[in-house]
Amino acid sequence: MLNYSRAYKKLLYLFFLIFLVYQWLAAHPINAPKVQIIKDPVIILDPGHGGNNPGAKGSSNLEKDINLQFAYRIKKLLLYHLPKVKVILTREVDTFLSLDKRAEIANLNKADLFISLHCNSNNTGIVRGAEVYIMGNHKSDEHLELSLREYYEDNEHDHSASLTGDEGMDFIFLNQIQSNIISESIDFGKSLVELLNQEHPAGCRPLRQAGFKVLWRATMPSVLIELGYINNIQDEKFLSSTEGQIIISQSIVESIKNFLSVRSEEIQTASIPLPLNK
Repeated sequence: MLNYSRAYKKLLYLFFLIFLVYQWLAAHPINAPKVQIIKDPVIILDPGHGGNNPGAKGSSNLEKDINLQFAYRIKKLLLYHLPKVKVILTREVDTFLSLDKRAEIANLNKADLFISLHCNSNNTGIVRGAEVYIMGNHKSDEHLELSLREYYEDNEHDHSASLTGDEGMDFIFLNQIQSNIISESIDFGKSLVELLNQEHPAGCRPLRQAGFKVLWRATMPSVLIELGYINNIQDEKFLSSTEGQIIISQSIVESIKNFLSVRSEEIQTASIPLPLNK
């Protein structure tokens, strides 16, 4: 009888262990996301010019006004399609902001994406169509130095603020981050070009690189969009119309949705485990 009693107790103990494992798996499913998304995405919309800087001029419109109108339309569409996204305008009224201040707003808000909105102009008034720019390679070194300097300035009172414990390694680490930022900017820019080329009446030129200060001072994926040529009669009419603004804004929002979707998938497949006590 003693052997049966011991066997019975072992069997009960085994069932108890199985029950505990089952309870833990129920609370921590294997297919659950591997990381926590810390915050909702932040999108910065930067309507170019403003105040005493009108930008380019059309026959009856100023660039600064068109840029701001587009920013509000894009924000409204974004919040409708992606209500959890935080959308910040660098300016909400007709006021002047320096290029440094615009980038600073994006950096302080730890934005996921920075979009600067502009209208183009040329001497003849014949050229038309949209253009999309990302930071040029010739500015990448300055961008990297800025990122490293701002990191240390933000953590000047924290003596353990080094990313890796070694400033040389910090530079390498941030260089990799910069490469990722440029890569994401290119992917987002290409998506914009593709959609704008389909929806803009005059199409969109291939993705370009340039040393726009507002781009290389932003420490996140960023693009500058030339919505069209405001001194071209056809482009001006299209860009100042409700229909034209909705069409272009929808293309931009669709590109943003694609960008955030890809980034979300990359986050979900990262290998950082969730804390077990959550």
